[in-house]
Amino acid sequence: MNGSADAGRRSRFTNQLNQDRGRHGPPDDTRSALQLKFLFSAIVVLITVCVEMETEITDFSGKWKMKSSENFEELLKALGVNVFLRKIAVAAASSPSVEITQQGESLSIQTSTSVRTTHVSFTVGQSFNETTVDGRPCTSFPKWETSSKISCEQTLQKGDGPKTAWTRELTNDGELILTMSAGDVVCTRVYERE
Repeated sequence: MNGSADAGRRSRFTNQLNQDRGRHGPPDDTRSALQLKFLFSAIVVLITVCVEMETEITDFSGKWKMKSSENFEELLKALGVNVFLRKIAVAAASSPSVEITQQGESLSIQTSTSVRTTHVSFTVGQSFNETTVDGRPCTSFPKWETSSKISCEQTLQKGDGPKTAWTRELTNDGELILTMSAGDVVCTRVYERE
């Protein structure tokens, strides 16, 4: 009888346990799966927040004056600008002033020299129309290379010529570095805030 009484108690206990599981939530294996799913979701949210904090973009806004320039005449030569026009352009662009306004990923850049003023507006990640340094119409596509550097490749709308591109980078020292390239020739201009 003892054996039969024990079996009866075990059976009642098992039935009670199964009823309790039904009242108090899913079985342990389902509970573990839900906990794992919740943990995974929490990790994804944490990683997203960390990435967003790390990739806060730099604000290029301000008035800038040129501090130094290297290879500007060589850049114009690589673009096929004749000697006479190169000399005029180098003299005119020897002390440009630049004003940048920025709203999030949209920038507006006005560059003024003694000869002319140019203006370009664009949104990083979207193509736009502008002109190359030597005045040829092109389609440009700017993108964030880092959180403080925009790189832009240009595609001529008509005709042939060397591949052109530019970058704008704000350094930890607060300088704005503009690079312009035509083929293998790179011009670097360094600006400081006015």
